[in-house]
Amino acid sequence: MKDYTDAANKSDLERFLSLYHPAVRKYRFSGQLASEGLAHNRQAYAKSFTANPDLHVEKLAVMTFGDKVVAYNRVTGLAGGKTADEITAYQVENGLITNIVYIERIGR
Repeated sequence: MKDYTDAANKSDLERFLSLYHPAVRKYRFSGQLASEGLAHNRQAYAKSFTANPDLHVEKLAVMTFGDKVVAYNRVTGLAGGKTADEITAYQVENGLITNIVYIERIGR
C-alpha cells in the first residue's frame, strides 16, 4: 500500500491507476457499486487530484489478510480545508487492486 499512498500524495494519476486492475470495482460499505473500470476511475481521480492539490494521505494502520488489505488513513489537504478519516478494504490479485470497499469516511 506504500506505492498507493505515495502515488496519491504526489497526485501521480498514472502511477496510482497502474495499481488497479482494468475492471476494478469500488463499493460503498452498503454493497452499492460506486465505480467500475479504469476509465471511470481515471476521470474521477483526475478531477479529485486537480481539486485537491494539497492532498496528503497518512497511513494510521494497515492489516493484511491473505489477498485483502485493510487500511485506516487520514486524508488532509482536501478542498475547503477538510480532513477525512477512512477505513478501506482492498482485494489484491496478481499485484493489482481488483475490489475496494469504503467502510467509513468521516469528514471534518
